[in-house]
Amino acid sequence: SRPKKQKARDQRVPYIVVGGEQDAARHAVNVNNPAGITLGTLPVEEFMKGCAREIASKGREDAFAQPVT
Repeated sequence: SRPKKQKARDQRVPYIVVGGEQDAARHAVNVNNPAGITLGTLPVEEFMKGCAREIASKGREDAFAQPVT
């Protein structure tokens, strides 16, 4: 069986969001792009705002083009 991230990349999922126990405690998620590059850890609210910006721009704005810290 292939790893979950690889399956998501094969399905062309725009962002792969990973959250563990520590992330949940901090209300944060780790964001990966389809190329498998880790963009960093973001508060869930920031991730949602970035997704909303990208949707509103109809994909013309890549909300996570720069790695986050």
